[in-house]
Amino acid sequence: MRAFVRFQIGDGEFRELGPGDVIGRMWTAALKLADPFVSEAHALVSLREGALKLLALRGRLAVAGKSVTDVTLSQGLRVDLSPRTTPVSYTHLTLPTSDLV
Repeated sequence: MRAFVRFQIGDGEFRELGPGDVIGRMWTAALKLADPFVSEAHALVSLREGALKLLALRGRLAVAGKSVTDVTLSQGLRVDLSPRTTPVSYTHLTLPTSDLV
């Protein structure tokens, strides 16, 4: 089973991202956002210590108005990637049930 997180963007679009997937403006980003305030490789989904996290790469992340470099994804979490970007909200998480290597 593949670990993944489902994000809701804006008014109802959903995207599933897994470990190693990038959010940003570059054309290869798993979640591409056409926003000049989002960097090419803005954030990365990472599987660490049995949890999916969102790590800031070359951009900022904000949760509840506070700037953070990483955040453990949890139900209902809202992450702002820039002051003008539509927020990205976590809606679902799936992790493998077997031990992670």
